[in-house]
Amino acid sequence: MTTFQDVGIDIRKIKGSSGKTICPQCSHTRKKKDDPCLSVNVNEGVWNCHHCGWNGGLKQKIYKLPEVKEIKSKYSDSMIKYFRTRGISEETLKFMKVNEGIEWMPGLNKDVNTIQFNYYRNDKLVNIKYRGEKKSFKLYKEAELLLYNIDGIKDEIDCIITEGEIDCLSFIECGITNVVSVPNGANNNLGYINQEFFETKRKIILAVDNDEPGIKLRDALISRFGTDKCWIVSYPDGCKDANDVLHKYGPDKLREITYSARCLPLNDVIYLDDVYNKLLEDYDNGLNRGGTTYFKMIDTHFTWLKGEVTVFHGMPNHGKSKIVKQLCLIKSIQEGTKWAIFSPEEYPPTHFYSDLAHTWLGKNIDKKFEKIRASKEEYQEALEFIKKHFFFVYPEQKSATPEFINNKFEQLIYREGIEGGIIDPFNQLDNNFLSAGRDDLYLSDFLSKEKKFALKHQIYKIIVAHPKGLQKNKEGKYECPTQYDLHGGSMWGNKLDNIIAFHRPNIYDEYLSTQGELHIQKIKKQSLVGVPGMVSLNFDRPSNRFIQSDGTTPFNILKPITKYKQTEAF
Repeated sequence: MTTFQDVGIDIRKIKGSSGKTICPQCSHTRKKKDDPCLSVNVNEGVWNCHHCGWNGGLKQKIYKLPEVKEIKSKYSDSMIKYFRTRGISEETLKFMKVNEGIEWMPGLNKDVNTIQFNYYRNDKLVNIKYRGEKKSFKLYKEAELLLYNIDGIKDEIDCIITEGEIDCLSFIECGITNVVSVPNGANNNLGYINQEFFETKRKIILAVDNDEPGIKLRDALISRFGTDKCWIVSYPDGCKDANDVLHKYGPDKLREITYSARCLPLNDVIYLDDVYNKLLEDYDNGLNRGGTTYFKMIDTHFTWLKGEVTVFHGMPNHGKSKIVKQLCLIKSIQEGTKWAIFSPEEYPPTHFYSDLAHTWLGKNIDKKFEKIRASKEEYQEALEFIKKHFFFVYPEQKSATPEFINNKFEQLIYREGIEGGIIDPFNQLDNNFLSAGRDDLYLSDFLSKEKKFALKHQIYKIIVAHPKGLQKNKEGKYECPTQYDLHGGSMWGNKLDNIIAFHRPNIYDEYLSTQGELHIQKIKKQSLVGVPGMVSLNFDRPSNRFIQSDGTTPFNILKPITKYKQTEAF
């Protein structure tokens, strides 16, 4: 007995009596290869693909076979004249065993003389297509659907597919016999096509009609066979199909357009022609370099480039989240950039928003520091700015999976116009490391998806990460961690555009030391973004702002309050 496994259908993930799974006929050719497009009824043993139209059942369907009739030795004058006006000779009709005879045509509700296109497989008559007056058509009742002239391509490595029998005859008239026609015109239900029959084909030339239904058929065939095998003919002006070319220009022209059929661009391959205009635009206008951070000393080493993913890492409580927020905030102040941030460690969000307000104002908002506290009006002004530029993502009921967080980021891209997304930190995501079998494989897949997301939406993507267990040096201090100290090690360096660490070298001697170092450890596009290096920064606690070693800051910082007792960590 035939089983689903015998026909290549995987039903292991289908629960109950029916469900969906991938299609063995078309899923491997699609961009979304894991999309379950095949509906299966397990109990009844039947299936139907909503993408390519492949359908069938485990029970063998019994088809009727047409009665074999003798091919006429002489056609009527009207039939010969009709085909002659289409550029097709009587010899071609006889070669293809085209017949003629009276047949009842339901659409005309009468018996009429018909052209009869005989469908053979392995020299056995399987179906007949009848063509009567007024473009009336029918196929032999309850016969099997198959491609016209299927025997003509069975031993060929290249073949041509047309939309009608007369187009198929047009190629044969030119001496090109490795050609077939679909049996039912521009119908996208292609379930009758045996996929295995075409697996050995090197090139499939699509010569369907150049009209809307024909283009839909062409696209369905491309989806079924894949862009790597399909080639497209281009018709001369005023021609919509192969027979038009034969009739108007002759066999040489039809052969010419066949041999010059164009291949389709391969999926996932970007040709120079695809970006040719952008290359010239860059030549005329200059390359798209990273945008300033507004910290001039940082700009030498790192600038903002959309579509890139940057990891900021460092020891706990050293200030990596603080520097990230300040780089984002100054960009919002100067350019109006909007950000979404997933930062559960800063929950409740009041802490996150008030910390940004403190930096924006350059003044504390805590009642504890009454003498240097911002007024309520100033605080409200800061909050008005921040609420338009920062959006705190925190799933209260859903799991914080990477997919869920990016879905929220995507919603904020469309609704609020955010240009940057921040995950702070990576280990607070609900990462399913077991799904990939190994941690490094999971991380590779995660970072690849993050990069694709950033490129797709042309946003800045930032990931904050913690190093794994570090060892102290001989002096009892922790040195600045590198990418190899992160969980997953070298995979961060393999996948990410930029890697930056924030380190406080003096914290072990003096915990309240405000000296920090920004170590730019990896920059992929150094000619556009910057070069690796180190920038010294000092953190001014009263203003909650970083200051460069030359005493400057991009913020409009208040006059330093030197009498303020610094008793708080970063």
